[in-house]
Amino acid sequence: MIINSIKSKIILALCPLIGLLLLQSYLFNYSQTTLLNLQKSQRNALIQSEAVTNLENDIISLQGHAVSFIDNANENTITKFNFYLNKANLNLEQLKTNTQNQTPEYQNSLIRLGEYLNNYQDTFGQVVVNRQKREHLYITQFKQPIDDLQVTISDLEGSSNNDNKVIFNDVLLTISNLKHAIISYLYKPNFDEAQNVKQNLNHLHKKLTSTSVINESLSNKTTSLNQAYNQLVLLTRSYTFSVNVVLTGIENELLYLTNEIKNIEKNKLIKTEELLSSHLTKNT
Repeated sequence: MIINSIKSKIILALCPLIGLLLLQSYLFNYSQTTLLNLQKSQRNALIQSEAVTNLENDIISLQGHAVSFIDNANENTITKFNFYLNKANLNLEQLKTNTQNQTPEYQNSLIRLGEYLNNYQDTFGQVVVNRQKREHLYITQFKQPIDDLQVTISDLEGSSNNDNKVIFNDVLLTISNLKHAIISYLYKPNFDEAQNVKQNLNHLHKKLTSTSVINESLSNKTTSLNQAYNQLVLLTRSYTFSVNVVLTGIENELLYLTNEIKNIEKNKLIKTEELLSSHLTKNT
């Protein structure tokens, strides 16, 4: 009886200790699980924050190379544009991998970002095509015909008497002014440059038709040049609209949406770090 009584007392004494150990073990495991989850959330928040920062930088780079192409078109600029476009899409896909705990508004912003990136790519592609069309029109319907006319007038000037030389030299000066005006309009497509081309065309036509020493067939060349000018103006309007309105509008939307997402990810990272810091403080 005495032995049983001692065993009972020992068991009764051990039960609270075992219960305490089990509770401590549970609390430790819970604390560790919470810590691991917070650390995982912190890592995800850091990855997302880095992705949205990279996305913002990619969009700024896209904008820079689009402007660079407009100012000085070359294949290298197009290659760099496509490089940053691919980077932007990769960073956008990274942001989409952790949206399960995000609001519908956040997810919708990511969808809109993807749509705007596609629109930006399409619009830039159209800008490239329009520029190529303008340059082709310039080479085939402006540069070559004007160069031919300049050679013809130079030959006439060389074989003419002194009185006619003055007339031909005046025409050659007008042709030279026209060539400079067209090149300027090609690379600075604004209203003033367009008017300068038009005025020089009218001036050339007047010079060619105001004297009998110039063959009528030469004066008719200004008609085809005027037709080419009208085509160039139409192409330029489409080109400048794509550049000044469409591209700029898409750029603003891309930066606005990216900034919104950046603020959300920044706040999420701050909150996660605060929770992690609080947890570590309580358990040390």
